[in-house]
Amino acid sequence: MSINQGLLRVFPLNFITQNRNGQNPVAKATRGNTTRTLLFDAGPEGEAFERNVGRLGLKDNAIGEVEIIVLSHWHRDHSGGLIKAIEMVNAARPKNATGSSLSGPVVDVPTDRPLYRGIATPNGPICLEADPTADELIGAGADVVDDGESHVVMDGFFAVTGPIPRSTIYETGIPGGLRFDGPKGQEGGQWIKDEEIKEERVVVCRIKGKGLVIFTGCSHAGIINITDYVLDTFSTEARKSHDFYALVGGYHLADASEDRLQNTLVDLTKLKPCLLMPGHCTGWRFRALLEQEPLASAEDTDGHRQRRTLKGRTVPVFAGNKYCISGSS
Repeated sequence: MSINQGLLRVFPLNFITQNRNGQNPVAKATRGNTTRTLLFDAGPEGEAFERNVGRLGLKDNAIGEVEIIVLSHWHRDHSGGLIKAIEMVNAARPKNATGSSLSGPVVDVPTDRPLYRGIATPNGPICLEADPTADELIGAGADVVDDGESHVVMDGFFAVTGPIPRSTIYETGIPGGLRFDGPKGQEGGQWIKDEEIKEERVVVCRIKGKGLVIFTGCSHAGIINITDYVLDTFSTEARKSHDFYALVGGYHLADASEDRLQNTLVDLTKLKPCLLMPGHCTGWRFRALLEQEPLASAEDTDGHRQRRTLKGRTVPVFAGNKYCISGSS
């Protein structure tokens, strides 16, 4: 079938005049006298990316410090600004004798890119715009890498996970999620169920003396599944109970059921994060829950019950703001 057969509409992300849906955090890590810079996702389209770069004060040469751009998953609100990001990084980098950048940024993308993604409705699929292809990213000046496994980048300053295992019964992805794929492209493909967004990854770094910081894109896998996997992969049994420092990014709970919100709150409280920085698709209801008084009771691993709360651990996240987490000796 054709992509247009049975299609209700294509959903462009540039119809909102200013407050675009998406995220593109720039993460800088320093060890000794060395600082490395990573861009995680690039927002829905180039205009929004360029505006946010200006808000951060990264225009001119500063944006050229980005060495690697990591894409969390194939959704247009995270990939749509990639071409502009590559162009801006290259424009700010040192040039050779011919006026070209000495090297382009690495763009680390997930494997298994669908032709299109969309949402099922009673009247037919609503289709998101296509993500950039590898050829388009290379044409913009990037060195494209696709890796389906967990790996470290920039000499171990950051790590990128592989796909997130799904273990909770209530974190079930996007209801009605679809992908359009097929060996013959648009004319030979079909819409198939795709609620889990299985290729999604997160970025992780360790802050000296504090613990693991997890950067999420959209958390389609669920923030509990994500955190459990990160702790299993990058921590040790002896450290797990106190190694989860911060969760930064989208929690994807804006349209979650009340049961899922409560289950997530209970399980997140048990994981004892020090700092929560929810943004993007988190939703105001879960942000409000995070500031509740202590839960009635929560059971420790040793069987004791005590009152716990996440109140006071949330930091509001806004486009253009800078946040610093300092390590300790």
